[in-house]
Amino acid sequence: MLRWGKAPQKDNGQGVRNERGDTLLNFCEANDMMILNTWYQQHPRRRYTWISPGDRCRNQIDYILVQKTWHSSFIKCKTKPGADCDTDHILVVAKMKLKSYRKKSDNNPLIRYELNKLQESNTQTEYLLATKNRFEALLDTCEEKTPEELWLGMKTFWTEAAENTLGKKKSMKKKPWISTETIELANEKRKARKNNEKGKYIRLRNEIKYKTRNDKREWLEKECAQIQ
Repeated sequence: MLRWGKAPQKDNGQGVRNERGDTLLNFCEANDMMILNTWYQQHPRRRYTWISPGDRCRNQIDYILVQKTWHSSFIKCKTKPGADCDTDHILVVAKMKLKSYRKKSDNNPLIRYELNKLQESNTQTEYLLATKNRFEALLDTCEEKTPEELWLGMKTFWTEAAENTLGKKKSMKKKPWISTETIELANEKRKARKNNEKGKYIRLRNEIKYKTRNDKREWLEKECAQIQ
């Protein structure tokens, strides 16, 4: 596959270009795009993106297309033949460098409260009393206030009651919902693929799909129970 750039250079693709390859090149030329797979010089085993059944041939049929204006942001692009993707296609990865800028925002950050404390009877009673008294006082003057003022009043005493009785929630990393057993099976599947143990690989692949669905269902049921 011929690559597009600022100057004509040697092709770094794999195989012989066919009619569809010509169509892809015309598309890139019309939209001012470049094909990353064929831009960088790579070893032949880092070029092919598809393996035919029985490994009779290897072709380059998957590509990453980007606008030419982003050319200076990319460092390299190559395939990962060793990646366990459970497909006859090879993973294509592009590495790029970006400069991050801090975005200034006038909006206040979202504040979360320790809602788990509402499961405690004392805390729940204290929170309900605090909001109930403020809500009844607001209802007495509802005829004198506009809908916006009523909403701001309810929002104020709800947040104040939550901050005084529940407290702000501490930031913490989310735990993965995939169980340790499933992760161990994935590691075994990766080893089976590396050792060309096809029967064991297929068995582990099916078992991992079943385990993953169960892990996600159990995690969702647990989360829903906590919310209730």
